[in-house]
Amino acid sequence: MVLHVEKPMTKLSIGYVTGDSDANPMLKSHAYLAVNDGFVAAYVTFTTSNHAIRGYVGLTDDPAGAGNLIQTNSPGDTGNAPAGIFFAVAKGEYFEITVTTTVTPTIRWKSLGLTLQRPVDQD
Repeated sequence: MVLHVEKPMTKLSIGYVTGDSDANPMLKSHAYLAVNDGFVAAYVTFTTSNHAIRGYVGLTDDPAGAGNLIQTNSPGDTGNAPAGIFFAVAKGEYFEITVTTTVTPTIRWKSLGLTLQRPVDQD
């Protein structure tokens, strides 16, 4: 058996980044525009109970208000508990991460394609 490859495989951009197109850290309650397809991974450790981390995607620069809730995670009634979310975002869509407390989440972006395209902060 002979395997023939018509086109060589190309690599995707490597790694997740925590910065936007201006190299600023991505922040909760900020809308970001995806300039190409990619994934968002966000996580937080809650220090008090009954809080949640939420991810939104929409077609306007207000995804938490006018978009769709894509994923939520709440560890329930235990303090010092981690919670994370992971979801896809298409090119041209906006995404936003919210947290129901004052803790700061880590937000990471994984761009699909040959080059890294960081999301653009809309706030």
